[in-house]
Amino acid sequence: MPLLFYPRLLGNDIAVEGGGSSPPPAPALSVVDNANGTGATATIAGGDAGASNAVYTSPLPAALGSLSWTQKATIGGNNSGALSLANGLYLAYAEATEGGLCSLPSNTVVFRVTGGSTTALTQTPTGNLPVGTIGVAWLIASSANFQSLVGAANALEALERVAFPESDDTEESGLARPRAIVRLANEGFEERRVALNEFRPFMRFLVSLEALPPGGVLLESPRQVRLKDEDLWIKNLCQSILDDCKATEGIGTGYDSSRSQVSCSSIRLLDGPSAAPLEVRAEGELGETAEYFYGATFEFVIHG
Repeated sequence: MPLLFYPRLLGNDIAVEGGGSSPPPAPALSVVDNANGTGATATIAGGDAGASNAVYTSPLPAALGSLSWTQKATIGGNNSGALSLANGLYLAYAEATEGGLCSLPSNTVVFRVTGGSTTALTQTPTGNLPVGTIGVAWLIASSANFQSLVGAANALEALERVAFPESDDTEESGLARPRAIVRLANEGFEERRVALNEFRPFMRFLVSLEALPPGGVLLESPRQVRLKDEDLWIKNLCQSILDDCKATEGIGTGYDSSRSQVSCSSIRLLDGPSAAPLEVRAEGELGETAEYFYGATFEFVIHG
């Protein structure tokens, strides 16, 4: 009996015995973020009603050839199924099986999982010191360029990628890069008398911006060219986020709609931009796919 060969994703071939039967048609896949931290919903269309559809996902970003596919759902017929995934960016595709025959892969979908309890705080900021902390974090999250960097649709989503006062990178749950970290500087809080019965706060916060080098530069350029490109890339990135902050400080809408954005007296570079090796997290795994990241730390001076 002749063998029918057809390609599968990533160049793997499968052979099945041919005859009077035909493989099921490739399904059409769509994925929608649940936007609550629980994952996403995959929907199959255009397939056979009796087919069993396996949905595979792989995290992004990933260097070329390092995609790691895992089956996350089995969906019968043209229906929907849950994809249980942590927040992040993913690829997905599906394959249908019917009568022992497997279809060609579906279309490949790029999607992001967002939401959840990352920013659900049990404490309400009251007073100058905590309001200043969340205010600086919100100012960074409100940057359109920071939102683009982390793949967020709005400031609330981007706030999930702003850690304060630190990110615990000894654990797998540590906040993945790209990200920002906001922390109060040493001796960074002061309330000055500005009138007989009035004090105004002046605070200094350290804001670290961290991101992995762009994949195209990392993979395709000679080292000397890559070093120049990456230096310009991280400086362009930092400047774009700072420009956004300068454009909205003091006048834009703050983390609470009843407040405006925090007001900045100055922004000063303290360290970097420079490259640093990635830490090894729990169970001996790197936190990200690259071997190093770029970071820069700025001092934000804000006043009430």
